[in-house]
Parts: sequence; structure tokens; C-alpha cells
Amino acid sequence: MLKFVVYVVVLGICFDQGLTQGASENLGGPPGRPGKRGVPGQKGEVGEKGMKGEAGAPAPKGTNQLKETTKPENGWYAPNNGYQYKVITTTLTWQESRRSCQNMGADLAAVGMRNLSVRRNLATALFRTSTLTWIGLSDLDYDGQWVWVDEVPATEETAAWLPGEPNDGRYSRCAHINYKTPKYQANDVPCSGRRYNALCEKPINDLC
Repeated sequence: MLKFVVYVVVLGICFDQGLTQGASENLGGPPGRPGKRGVPGQKGEVGEKGMKGEAGAPAPKGTNQLKETTKPENGWYAPNNGYQYKVITTTLTWQESRRSCQNMGADLAAVGMRNLSVRRNLATALFRTSTLTWIGLSDLDYDGQWVWVDEVPATEETAAWLPGEPNDGRYSRCAHINYKTPKYQANDVPCSGRRYNALCEKPINDLC
């Protein structure tokens, strides 16, 4: 009888150890597969529309340099450089041309002739028929020393000569501009032996 009791006790202990070992082995096993993703939630409502912004002020209207600002009154053209210009279409000598410009309160063109952009604008606006035109450049005061009528000395920076000009010495003392050349450059010729149109120039604030 005693042996039977001992046997039952031992059997119970072994059974408990087996359960404990099985549980430990189950805890250390591979992880299970993840479950399926849930159904996505419903889309939220659209927010209220923002208020419309105020319209900006209109931009100022641009100016056309030749069409709107080159035609003051009485035939004078003003290419936005502070001066206005007019062509004398009667062919005259250089001295006669200068006197004609001075009679209009102007002089032969000088300031604008020192600027390629102005020469180009004037060529577009004024010189549709004439090409050879007197300008305010000569060496009448001192032979070989070319000076503009506004007393600015002619240098490489202030005078746009044709290649090789001036080249005619003491007999060619006055300059005309040739609007057939790409940069509207000057050439020296005799002041009295040639007759051309003339380009007059005066300040923009003088519209007489």
C-alpha cells in the first residue's frame, strides 16, 4: 500500500513538470502571422471655401518710346534723352544748316550723336528718305581738333567715325552722319562743297 502511494505522488510530480516544460516550449515558439488590415474609415467632409481676395490695382500703361514720346508738337522728336530733334529737309551747306537750326532756337545735333541708342531711334523715326545729314561736329576752330558745337572734344568715346575717318585733312572740316551704316557713323567732308539735310537739336523743355 505504501509503495502505491509513493508511486502516485511521483507520477503527479512528473505530470506537473511536463506541463511546465510544455508551456515554456510554447512560449518560445515562432510568432504568429499578422492579422488582416482593417477596413479604412470614411473620408472626412471638405472644409469651407476661403474668401476671394481683392483684385490688385492695374499696372500703369507702358510707353512706346517712338510712338508716344517722340512726337511733341510741331514736328520735333524726343527720344527720351532730354533733347528733341528735327530734320531740315532743304539741302544746305554746313554753315547754312547751323544757322537754320539756330533760327529755331536749336543747334546742329551733338548730344544725341554721342549715343548709339539715340542715333538708332532717330534713324527709325526721322530718316526714312534722307541718309546723309549734317551734325554738329567740325574742326573749323582748330585744324585737326574736332569739337562738337556744345564744345565737347571729339574722342574715341564721344565720336563714332566710319573706319579710317576723319581722313581728308584741311579740306574736309565738317562732319555728316550716314544712316546707311550699321552704327550711323560720321564722315568728314568739305563744309561748303557739299549740301545735305541737317539734324537740329534743342532741350526738351523748349518747345518753341
